[in-house]
Amino acid sequence: EIVTEIGTLSQLRVLELHENKLSGTIPTELYQLTLLQHLRMDKNSLHGTLSTDIGRLTSLKNLAIGSNNFYGPIPTTVGFISSLEYLLMHQNRFQGQLPPELNSCTLMRSIALSQNRFSGTVPMNLAKMTRLNTLTLDGNNFTGDIPEAICARLGDTAFSLHELVVDCEEVECDCCACS
Repeated sequence: EIVTEIGTLSQLRVLELHENKLSGTIPTELYQLTLLQHLRMDKNSLHGTLSTDIGRLTSLKNLAIGSNNFYGPIPTTVGFISSLEYLLMHQNRFQGQLPPELNSCTLMRSIALSQNRFSGTVPMNLAKMTRLNTLTLDGNNFTGDIPEAICARLGDTAFSLHELVVDCEEVECDCCACS
């Protein structure tokens, strides 16, 4: 369990709690750590929804909470974290549509959302993330076509999209790697 006293570490910039057999929810006090740049809590047994207070972590560059039991939608306030470069939320039970506010994270390099319960279409605004190198969306319930603007970003330059993974049985994509 993550203790509530974590909120008193106001100068904390890096919090690495991955693979610690932690359970419980993220205490609201954690969202007081506004200088936090790296939050890694993947491969635990944490659960619950991701609070809208996540948007208070405006210095965050790396949010790694994959391989837990989180559920519910991605809060729209994630878009307030303009410094975010890595959003790693794979292997949870997140659901709903991807919030358009993610487009505000223009420094984003990697989005890993595979093995969740997301639905709807893959938003075209993801193509506006000009630094995005990796986008993994397989193991969800997306439908429709991958927007051509996203496919157009595939390439081998430093600011190209290098990896795009989807479920080709569910989503129409001529440029994707299939899982």
